[in-house]
Order: sequence, then structure tokens, then C-alpha cells
Amino acid sequence: FIHLIHNIQITKIFLSFENYMYYLLKVKWWIQDLFSLLYNMNQLRLYKKHLKMRIEKNNFGRREEW
Repeated sequence: FIHLIHNIQITKIFLSFENYMYYLLKVKWWIQDLFSLLYNMNQLRLYKKHLKMRIEKNNFGRREEW
């Protein structure tokens, strides 16, 4: 009977450890998503700058688009 109680206590500790690790991983995933979002926003900004430069370079002698 004592052995059974000991096993239950170990199981509770292990489950709390799993929950702790899960919440740590959730924080890690949230930070990764945040960095990914910032990276993608920067890439879009750079692409916008690139498109503006291409349009300026190729915009000689053309009529305006309506």
C-alpha cells in the first residue's frame, strides 16, 4: 500500500513537471512567433523598397497609368 502511495506521488510530481515544461514551451513558441512576425514585416518593407526602386528605374518615357 505504501508503495502505491509513493508511485502516486511520483506520478503527480512528473505530471506537474510535464505541465511546467509545456508552459515553458508555450512561452518559447510565442517568442519564436513574435520574431518570425518581425522578420517577415522587415522582409516586406525591404521588398517594398525594392519595388519602388525598380519602378523608378523602368519608368522612363511612359504615360501615366489611370
